Amino acid sequence: MNFITIGQDVAMTSAANSLPVSGHVMKFIEGARVVTESELQANNITRHHVTKYYRNQITNSGYYEQLKNIVEPSVQEFESPGSLDTSGEHDNTVVLGLQHKYPQTGLLLVTDRCASYCRYCFRKRLVGKESDEIAPDFARVAQYIRDHPEMTNVLLSGGDPFVLSTAKLNEILDHLLPIRHLESIRFGTKWWPMSPSALTILLYRPCFNESKKRVRLQ
Repeated sequence: MNFITIGQDVAMTSAANSLPVSGHVMKFIEGARVVTESELQANNITRHHVTKYYRNQITNSGYYEQLKNIVEPSVQEFESPGSLDTSGEHDNTVVLGLQHKYPQTGLLLVTDRCASYCRYCFRKRLVGKESDEIAPDFARVAQYIRDHPEMTNVLLSGGDPFVLSTAKLNEILDHLLPIRHLESIRFGTKWWPMSPSALTILLYRPCFNESKKRVRLQ
C-alpha cells in the first residue's frame, strides 16, 4: 500500500515572540502554503493524504479538475462555516463509540484513520486525529446491543475500519457475532476506489472466513 502525504516540515518564527514554531509546507489547490499543526487543528483541516493508486486514477482520468476537489485541500477550508456534528452524533451516542439514532441500526466508530482523507468528510472533528469518540470497550457495546433486540444491524465506521489490523477486526467481530438478533454487520469502507488490490488482500483475512456470513461490505 502506497500513500502520498503532501507536506515538508519547516521552521518558522513567531512574530509575537521570535520563537521557532513547527510548521510544514502543505499543498492547496490554490498553491503551497506554510501551516502549523495547531492551525490545521483549530480549523479542523486534515492533511493532504491520498493513496498512490487513487492519485494516479484522478490524474489520468481526464476529469482531474473536477476530481481533485475530493482529496486536495483548499484554502477555503479555513473559512468554512457550519457545524462539526451535522447529524447530531453526540446526541445519539448511547455508549462511547456507539450511536443508536434509528431503531434497527447501530453505528460503531472503530477508528479515526482513513486510507485517504476526503475534503467533504462530515467527521472532520475526529478523522485524522487522536479522537476520544472511538469505541474503547467492545464488551460494553455488545452488552448494549444485546439489551436492544430491535437493533438488527451494526455499521462499522470511523474512519475506515479496514485500516485496522486483523487482530483488531477479529476482536470486534468476536463481540458482535454471538448476538443472534444481529442480521448483518456492515463495514463502511472506501477502499474500493482507493486501492482495490489492497482490498482484495484484506478480504482474505481470517475474520472474513466462511463461518462469518453475516459480515457485509458497503
